[in-house]
Amino acid sequence: MKTILVATASISLADSIEFELRQKHYLIELAKDGQSALQQVLDKKIDLLICSLNLPVLDGLTLCELLKNHSQSRFTPVIVLVDELSGEQEIQERDITVNSYLTIPFDMHKLLFKVDKLLSSD
Repeated sequence: MKTILVATASISLADSIEFELRQKHYLIELAKDGQSALQQVLDKKIDLLICSLNLPVLDGLTLCELLKNHSQSRFTPVIVLVDELSGEQEIQERDITVNSYLTIPFDMHKLLFKVDKLLSSD
């Protein structure tokens, strides 16, 4: 069974994503800040990271940069949840490699499609 880490400061968003992914039989880990998300990816077998940009302690973009520059996590797929159009632009400007992103609010079916697609390519 695949393990997905959901890192977002929004409890309601994390809960709704967790509920939907559990229905698809994924194991879910949660992180409320970027630093704990980084530690979980490095300490555990995480098959996919879903994170928002606005994370406390360590923001989502810095988290993605650190993961992609670390030998242990560089191939972990990442879906970034952005809450404004400038977030997509910042990802491109900072040349950060992410597998996909969705603008909040998003259609949960789109997220599930992206998750299934990324995890089926293993």
